[in-house]
Amino acid sequence: MAFGEHELTPFRDRPALTLDARVTVGAQSARIVASHDPATGAEQVVLMLGDTVGAQDVPVHVVDEEVLLIEGSRYIHTPQLLIGDSTLAVTGNPAARQWEVGRQLREGGPIRALLALSGAQSVEVDWLPAAAAA
Repeated sequence: MAFGEHELTPFRDRPALTLDARVTVGAQSARIVASHDPATGAEQVVLMLGDTVGAQDVPVHVVDEEVLLIEGSRYIHTPQLLIGDSTLAVTGNPAARQWEVGRQLREGGPIRALLALSGAQSVEVDWLPAAAAA
């Protein structure tokens, strides 16, 4: 999915950020951003690992929100974008969240807006979890 320079996606220009911080995760520099979705009341959080600005085909992964920074420290290849999912620890299945990420990448929404803040030119999302593909 490519991000347009002047796309007309809702939330693109000014997502309501509740957190925007530069952090070190493992040996990587990173940025963590979070926003509050006024439509649903949900919080969204994204960890941007490495130099994402101008990068192409940046992998996007859905991970358990409670261990977002720990998961981020496990990635040795950057850049990467990690989306925190608060339900993953309970369900153990990222499929619903991956579907929602895909929908928002196509149609717009707070997740797309947060990913666009990374400055990446394009992203890649696994549509089928590795466990299901085996």
